[in-house]
Amino acid sequence: MGQLHTAKINHLNYPDDEGRVYCRMKNTVMKIEMTDCFVSASCPICAGSIQGMGVECFYTDLISEDNTMLALTIPDPNRQQMKIAELINKGLIPADPLA
Repeated sequence: MGQLHTAKINHLNYPDDEGRVYCRMKNTVMKIEMTDCFVSASCPICAGSIQGMGVECFYTDLISEDNTMLALTIPDPNRQQMKIAELINKGLIPADPLA
């Protein structure tokens, strides 16, 4: 595996068994809400709907230099929330997802 670094990257957030994803803007695990993500481009980091299967979000994360697609699949929203909190606490990424 290549060296790790941070970069803005597309996150493919597939809902868990309860229909929830990690929302980076609200820093919470929640059900996808059309008004939060898609209506009138209401979310500034929303990057799409994964063909209606979930939501794409574009924000800074820790990735491997081997990740040439610049996309991460997020199957577990709780795990992603913990990972982002840890990266923020360590000062590796900004707390503000728009920074």
